[in-house]
Amino acid sequence: MVHKEEKVDVHTSHAFQNYNKSMGGVDELDQSISLYRIRIHGKKWRWLLFTYMIDMAMVNAWSMQVIAKEEPMDQLLFRRMLLFRQILS
Repeated sequence: MVHKEEKVDVHTSHAFQNYNKSMGGVDELDQSISLYRIRIHGKKWRWLLFTYMIDMAMVNAWSMQVIAKEEPMDQLLFRRMLLFRQILS
């Protein structure tokens, strides 16, 4: 016998509603970071945290650049541009 699924309305608190509403941004950030993650591995957890923070800063800077400019720039090209600017300065 096949049971038909019913939709049941469940009341959730305001905190859960806000959390679920803003989770899309976290998913986009994690996806963007995973595209060009720093691949140098260290044995300490501090190194992983440090490289994750650098990756997060790079993705945030890239997304701000995309919003500010009319021409969208690829994230890899943006990272290379930042790297060359740091090397040349």
